[in-house]
Amino acid sequence: MQAKGRIGVIMPHVFPPMDNELLCGISETLGEYGYDTVLITGMLNFLGENANDNYAVGLENIYTLCEYADLDGIIYAAGRFLHDAVRDKILDMLRRRSMPVIVLEYGCEDFDCIFPEQRQYIRLLTEHLINVHGCRKLYCITGIKGEISSEERLMGFCDAMKAAGLEYDENSLFYGNYWHEIPCRIA
Repeated sequence: MQAKGRIGVIMPHVFPPMDNELLCGISETLGEYGYDTVLITGMLNFLGENANDNYAVGLENIYTLCEYADLDGIIYAAGRFLHDAVRDKILDMLRRRSMPVIVLEYGCEDFDCIFPEQRQYIRLLTEHLINVHGCRKLYCITGIKGEISSEERLMGFCDAMKAAGLEYDENSLFYGNYWHEIPCRIA
C-alpha cells in the first residue's frame, strides 16, 4: 500500500522499553491511517559539562532534518530533552515550518501539547510498592521544579503516601532534573 504521507517523530534518544512502547504505538496508529513514521533521534541527552562539547553539538545536527525533511507533520517529544537550548532550537525550527506539530510533555503556546497522566501512574506505582512489597519509607525523585509532569508525579506520590497513612516530609521529596546527580547523592 502506498503511504499517504510521512509523520516525523523527534526524540533525543530511544530508551527501551518505555520509548519502544511509545514509538510502536505511534507507528501502529499512524499506519492505520496510512502514514509512515520517520524517527529523528540523536544518541545523547545530557546536561552538565559534556552537553556543549564539540562532539555533542555535532550530533545535534541530526535535528536540522525537521526543518528540511519532506514531512506532513511532526510529533515532538520536547519533554524528553534535558538541554533547554537544544529543545528551544528545535522548537524554533518547527515554528518556521507550516505543518501540524504536536508537542509531548512540554508546555508551548505555539503548538498543541499532550501531557500523560503522571499523577495517577505514580500513585499506582507508589501504592504497588506499599501494598505489594511492604515498603514504608519511600522517597520521591521527580524532574524539574515547576514542570507539569514533575509536579504531577510529586502529587501522585503524596496522594499514595497520604492514602496509606505513611509519613513523608520535605526530606523525602527531591527534584532531580532528570539527571543522575540527585539519585547518586541520595544513594
